[in-house]
Amino acid sequence: MDSEKKLSILMVENSAEDAEQICNTIRKGGLWLDYQCATSLETLRDALLIESWDIVLSDYSLPEFGVQDVLQVLSDQGLATPVIVVSTHMNENAAASIMALGVCDFVMKANTARLVPAIRRSLHDVENCRRIAE
Repeated sequence: MDSEKKLSILMVENSAEDAEQICNTIRKGGLWLDYQCATSLETLRDALLIESWDIVLSDYSLPEFGVQDVLQVLSDQGLATPVIVVSTHMNENAAASIMALGVCDFVMKANTARLVPAIRRSLHDVENCRRIAE
């Protein structure tokens, strides 16, 4: 991944404070970014229609929907954008379940040290898949 490229991140998060903390973690990890928050399925769909995103960072569960819905919206729109779950509450069974559905990785909000490496790995994997496909 080009370290000079500014990442375009779609964050599915209903807490502005959490979103800003996540972005600060990413910046401290050496990545440049622009981001937008989607707080509902409607704003998620709209964001996916108007811009191409490098990665989606999604909370596991929001008041009206969850990461499974996020994955369905991406699939419905024919997008293979990598998704990383960044959440407060998630057990091992939930983590295994979402990984089986196509989530690239998950990071607990209480321990975001893994977030930047997870983003780099996910973007690298997508880039390799595209090269192979070509």
